[in-house]
Amino acid sequence: MSFMRTAGAFAVFCWAGALQPEVYQSAKFQDGTVRVLTADHRTIVVPGEPSQVGIDQVIVSPNRHAIGWLAMFSSCCAAYRFPFRLKVYANGVLYSFIGNTLPIWRWRFEAEGAEVMLMQ
Repeated sequence: MSFMRTAGAFAVFCWAGALQPEVYQSAKFQDGTVRVLTADHRTIVVPGEPSQVGIDQVIVSPNRHAIGWLAMFSSCCAAYRFPFRLKVYANGVLYSFIGNTLPIWRWRFEAEGAEVMLMQ
């Protein structure tokens, strides 16, 4: 397994006069979509991918301005699911990371949510 660092792939920028960034609490997979719950109890519906069967390893960034999860996919040749994509949602934008096309076994936020680290 190898570690791959993706620096500067996404960031939440705030500048004078900007709206406050959203604060996230949790996420769950339901009816082919990811439902992200904000700190003010709103639900944001994020579309899943056509062949996606679930999510795993939901993590909220330390500053709570980004939330991420592994998108899980089934395989024709195995009875278990594979985590092939890391999805990160921040301020209305969904970012997708695939690494080197191998399954993503673990991941975490770095730099207060401005970077992610993947283990494949």
